[in-house]
Amino acid sequence: MQIKKVFFWCGYYFLIAILFFSGISKLLSPLTVVETLKIIPILNEESRIIIAVFLPCLEIGLSLVLIFKIRPNMALTASTVLFFLFLAFSIYGIIGGFNNDCGCFGNVIKSSFGAGMLIRNIILIFINIWLCKTYKVQLTSTK
Repeated sequence: MQIKKVFFWCGYYFLIAILFFSGISKLLSPLTVVETLKIIPILNEESRIIIAVFLPCLEIGLSLVLIFKIRPNMALTASTVLFFLFLAFSIYGIIGGFNNDCGCFGNVIKSSFGAGMLIRNIILIFINIWLCKTYKVQLTSTK
């Protein structure tokens, strides 16, 4: 049972780190996100700018809510939905044949559309789902 706790908390803090790092890196280079969103034809320039500002704030906000354990079940569910949206976006980019940087980590880490991005998003979804399912168990067993 102790090993499961270690895996849980490692996954929990790993998720926080990914959300925080991703959010900060997007805030540092919002134009990368705006440029990436140009592949979605239904978005106008104003929508792209709003998303480029809102998305990193959401990621940072989720990471802070998780670190301070404020409604963690809700935050874990929200991050799962967010990663499903990222997965859908990566599938769209792969099917569309886009070869550019996805903007996932701003200009800090280059990440192009492809199998690596797809696998990363699937792994993050599985981590999120597992954390959602086991959070209450971990919370009650630490009291």
